[in-house]
Amino acid sequence: MDEAAVPGVSAGESDSGKNTTLSPPLASAEVKPTTSKGVPETGPAALRRSFHISLCGQLYPGVIEASKRGVHPVIRYPIPGGEFCYAFEQVRTTKQGLVVYRCTKCKKSGTTTSIAVQNGCEFIGDPASLPHVCTPLKNAQDKVTRMVYQSCQAIATDPQLAQAKPSQLWKSIAQFIDDNAPNDEAERKMMLKHFYRSGYKSRRRTIARAAAKLHESKLRKGSDTRDDATPKVRKTAMKNCSS
Repeated sequence: MDEAAVPGVSAGESDSGKNTTLSPPLASAEVKPTTSKGVPETGPAALRRSFHISLCGQLYPGVIEASKRGVHPVIRYPIPGGEFCYAFEQVRTTKQGLVVYRCTKCKKSGTTTSIAVQNGCEFIGDPASLPHVCTPLKNAQDKVTRMVYQSCQAIATDPQLAQAKPSQLWKSIAQFIDDNAPNDEAERKMMLKHFYRSGYKSRRRTIARAAAKLHESKLRKGSDTRDDATPKVRKTAMKNCSS
């Protein structure tokens, strides 16, 4: 297939040939983190714990990453001096214009552990000191997950990839991760190990869904084009009948 015109992805020729290529990951400005409020989402309101969200204080830089649905980005906070991190998803915006995020892993346990963010990815307060009910994520693992999400979102919007097989796209994502992994060789190997650990089958459904979205988008566009053309055909036919 020809190189994609849309920035983000270009298609490969075959399974054994040239792989599709993906654009670099989301740029993340050097910015800083916020403090927190945690409210369990389950159980009676009277039993819910509430924690004050700091709206001012020391800033901690986070890293903007792709989210699963692609509506709002996720902000990852690498815990200094280790291989772990926390990931936060957007919840709401305060009257002061600050955005409130919550820990994605705490949410899975039914608890909202929140923190305020300013300037896109600066946490107000230390994200690691919040009353988390979860264990931190592995940095390399979360980076791979976010790169897969980003790649699939690019696949879902690139017409050049409509005919690419999921196995081709999987190889392309692997190359994308390899090309955009940190310079640290140990971390790069850890990321690739995590990606390959469960093999192609573990990613096939996610990649296939992205390809299906692209196919549905093409069908809708084709239908819209036919609908737009129909009145013109009728108008021409009527003109011919009256002449």
